[in-house]
Amino acid sequence: PVGYSPSGEVFNLAYEEVAARAAAALGADKLIAFDRDSGLRDETGTLISELGPTELARWVAQQDDSEPERLRTANALLLAVRSGVRRGHVVSHADDGALLTELFSRDGCGTQVTEHSAETLRTGRIEDVPGIIELTAPLEAEGLLLPRSRERVEREIDTFQVVDLDGMVIACAALQRLDDESAEIACVATHPDYRGRDHAERLVEQLERSARRIGYRRLFALTTRAAHWFEEQGFARSTPEQLPPARASAWTESRNSIVLRKDLD
Repeated sequence: PVGYSPSGEVFNLAYEEVAARAAAALGADKLIAFDRDSGLRDETGTLISELGPTELARWVAQQDDSEPERLRTANALLLAVRSGVRRGHVVSHADDGALLTELFSRDGCGTQVTEHSAETLRTGRIEDVPGIIELTAPLEAEGLLLPRSRERVEREIDTFQVVDLDGMVIACAALQRLDDESAEIACVATHPDYRGRDHAERLVEQLERSARRIGYRRLFALTTRAAHWFEEQGFARSTPEQLPPARASAWTESRNSIVLRKDLD
């Protein structure tokens, strides 16, 4: 990475910056940086699988000068993504197959920097129906969710919010109207491989925002095993008698579902 001025001066350039600016000038889809580690890590040493530019800038600001090469790499990826390169990646040059795993698997193995996350939280679409059924069928078989036919899911698809990871539905939840003032958070499910990443929390938060916009004053949730989780989301235990009449008549003692309620201010 050597450059020359019009007057003949010679400059030793940082190769990371040359790579970033060349990628931007080419309109590249990706800029890939190799490192001895698997990628960037947080303060606990845990690998960070994905960062946006703002998060990466914050990560850089928190680092000391003990890893200057890694900082230059991070700054180069930040420059590239902010200059129009769709994605940047940090992968290990020491791990056999790391590049293929990073680029051709959904989860990757390094750190991805992107302006637009590969995960998208959005309203359900008709093409999501098979993915939703695949998520919910095992839970229905265990008795954790009420059975829903394909026809019902298709009919109610616009009540669903889903987390889409590169075209795969990895989590879902639905907001179902009970009456003019009440709705139910239903059909909350997450793919087993992606649990523990706050997808369900994000879905419930999104549905709560939707409920407030619609004008609902109360949210209900019925569950056989996840009562503590719903309490962590701000719900309080209630009784079947507090449900709107139509929903209360459908509650059966045999399922013994716990009723939870959240009042919306």
